Amino acid sequence: MTQEERKTTSINKILDSAEEYIQKNGMTNIDINKICKSAGLTKGAFYHHFQNKQQLLLEIFNRWIKRVSSEVEINGYKNINTVDLILNIIDRITPAFENASNQLPIFIELYTEAISNSNSRTYVLESYNNFISFFSELLKNGMAKGFIKKADPAKLSKILFSINLGLLIQGLIDPGSENWPEMAKESIRLLLT
Repeated sequence: MTQEERKTTSINKILDSAEEYIQKNGMTNIDINKICKSAGLTKGAFYHHFQNKQQLLLEIFNRWIKRVSSEVEINGYKNINTVDLILNIIDRITPAFENASNQLPIFIELYTEAISNSNSRTYVLESYNNFISFFSELLKNGMAKGFIKKADPAKLSKILFSINLGLLIQGLIDPGSENWPEMAKESIRLLLT
């Protein structure tokens, strides 16, 4: 195994152990010793790969975003009606959200922490801006083809983000009260048509 492969393996062991720890114990008072023990690594190995707990949390967040984003590949769908495309995206990412339901509170907590912590804010803003950029381009394309009503694509993307974040929080608080993917789809139809 090369040094780069060992590094990747160690980082993944730490991230896996940290995710498991947080799912069981929450984010308050994260115990690096327990995470390292579970990963089969030393505390020195942890600090070799991560500057602090916050960087660990941000990497967990980034890892989760990458998992969800991998479900949203849209090449080959650009000529489909924009509303139908977004509804298709919802169908494709719903299993990723369901499989990561224990990680969703981490996502929300990191967004909340970004309000008061500039390091977290920088990292979270990167994923937020990627979301806005992705959907702005998608919406601009849909407007140009007449699939959806004309409006400012960046503003619409921000509204989409807000709606989705709100639905995500509601789904965490009261998961059984609604069919949340269907609620997301209805929100898209109401906003864009």
